Amino acid sequence: MGRNTRKKLKGQSATVKFGNMNWKGLFSSSLEGETLMVTGGYPESEGEVLVTRIDGKKLRGRRTHFLEPVSEFINQPPCEVFLSCGGCKLQHVDYTKQLQFKTSFLDTVICSIEKSQGNKPELKATIASPRPFSYRNKMEFTFSELREGRFFGMHADGSFGTVVNTNSCHLALEPMQKVIQLVSEWYLSGNVSGYNPYRHTGILRHLVLRGSEYENKVLVNFVATEWHEDIAHIAQKLTEISEVSGVFFTKNASVSDSVIYEEFTPLHGENRLREKLGNYLFDVSMQSFFQVNTGSAERLYQQIEETLIEYGATGGALLDLYCGAGSIGIYLSSHFNDVIGVEEVTEAIADAHTNAELNQIKNAKYLNRKVESLSEEELRAWGAKTIILDPPRSGCHPKARKSVAALKVKHIIYVSCNPRILPENLAEFLSTGYEVISIRPVDLFPQTPHLEAILYLRLKE
Repeated sequence: MGRNTRKKLKGQSATVKFGNMNWKGLFSSSLEGETLMVTGGYPESEGEVLVTRIDGKKLRGRRTHFLEPVSEFINQPPCEVFLSCGGCKLQHVDYTKQLQFKTSFLDTVICSIEKSQGNKPELKATIASPRPFSYRNKMEFTFSELREGRFFGMHADGSFGTVVNTNSCHLALEPMQKVIQLVSEWYLSGNVSGYNPYRHTGILRHLVLRGSEYENKVLVNFVATEWHEDIAHIAQKLTEISEVSGVFFTKNASVSDSVIYEEFTPLHGENRLREKLGNYLFDVSMQSFFQVNTGSAERLYQQIEETLIEYGATGGALLDLYCGAGSIGIYLSSHFNDVIGVEEVTEAIADAHTNAELNQIKNAKYLNRKVESLSEEELRAWGAKTIILDPPRSGCHPKARKSVAALKVKHIIYVSCNPRILPENLAEFLSTGYEVISIRPVDLFPQTPHLEAILYLRLKE
């Protein structure tokens, strides 16, 4: 068995039994002695699977249908391209079961913590999203032009260059749907070239949407290698949609597939949306970071607030690291004498200043720096009693972990959106006198395997 077997099985259909789900939302199975990871499976169920590709030493497949009997927790997905699109992996699973699957990822984290500190942290009940669909306030779609044709939509499951055509998305906020449909029709019937990621040719690359539940509005950003006059025409057409409050053009001629804001040009409207979390209002720009699920973000912040109150972690100064547009610190500002936010994205810091002023927050200040660039002495100068760490999916930078742990502040709230790397991220703190007291999972990403978690760390006496 080996590479030749895997090559022979690629493109074949087979009946398999599914095992557990991994952190990528794939279900384990085996075929002729080879490991097969499947999109759309369900534990202990059997199904017909199409083997789609070789992924290292494993096979990847897509479930085509289940065999009888199937679990009562399996649903009919609402999305027509669910099994081929890489945007989400769990539409076929009942939402309550999704939460169970995702929370189980924390078992490894808890075992690692117990091994390090000698006792288990309290695992609190998982907080569900208010809505399992139509929750995402930021979406990114791809324009593509290959030998096979023109495509507009999301990247195919596990593919770098393949794009699945779609003119809607069940995760996107409702006001985005008209924009997605109009842009899809314009591009697929038009003559502006799409980007070829293999040859680095073509013009249109991405459509980025940012929406507001509070205002029922959306910002639209076209990302392209160069300007084309037809973009002006579709931008004008978009202004006829009442929900569109701004249209923009971003030039990105780099080879990176990421949305890089080399040149950002307003075409219509203002680069600003207003969102509400609890009693606080937030202005958010296209480039700024803001939690993608507004309803769940409010529940996340409520849980952070309750945790701080429960463990007496209020008062004094709060150091809010990776603060984005300042939303967490502003939400908690009434519980502290001072709030200091640190963020490397310049536009986000500008939003944080605006949001503090918008909410008449007088005790907040912000620093436009990379967290890992701050020395222990600089961090210590603020005299924080409590620190909040809310790093990106890649985790807290090793230099930042070392500097923060060395401060020996009594209370740390670590907000993780990637349980898989938590043991590594926590090691520095657990080895320098901290213990994890509690973990509260919060779901910000229904229909996907991703899960947020609030960890409360306390310095041992």
